[in-house]
Amino acid sequence: MNALLLSLCLIVAAGLLSAVLGRWNRLSVLLGAGGAAGGCLVGLVPAVRAVTGVTGESIDLPWSLPGGALSLGLDPLSGLFLAVILAIGGLTAVYGAGYFHSSESRPAVGMGWLWFNILIASMVVVVTARNTVLFLLAWETMTISSYFLVTWEDANVETRRAGWIYLVAAHI
Repeated sequence: MNALLLSLCLIVAAGLLSAVLGRWNRLSVLLGAGGAAGGCLVGLVPAVRAVTGVTGESIDLPWSLPGGALSLGLDPLSGLFLAVILAIGGLTAVYGAGYFHSSESRPAVGMGWLWFNILIASMVVVVTARNTVLFLLAWETMTISSYFLVTWEDANVETRRAGWIYLVAAHI
């Protein structure tokens, strides 16, 4: 489970650093994509172990929020979903690095990577959550980060409209 926590930390930290250093597009792309891809690779280890039945890992950390503990776990089914999320997330990060490098004129590239990395991390928590409150928080984080990712290039009116349609549909 430590590898999964390390994976989550790498992905989120890379997104935050990418956003903070957003004025330097190349550095933001390198940090955002590299952190996402590296975190996904690290997280694939426990996912594959869970799918093959080597271990059924879990972790329970104290949490002051009412409704239980911060509880994450892996079984063969959640390991399978986790492996798919991390494999596609890592490949998408590699593709996205090339996509963002092709256009230096995009504003705030770091914010795009922040929302992308938060999306990956929240999907990881959705499939590994062993607590209802944690699951709902991860689900909402996944929805909100998707909205910000869709509307990241908000200069276009159609993009903003699509974002609002997505947000309303996701909450219905």
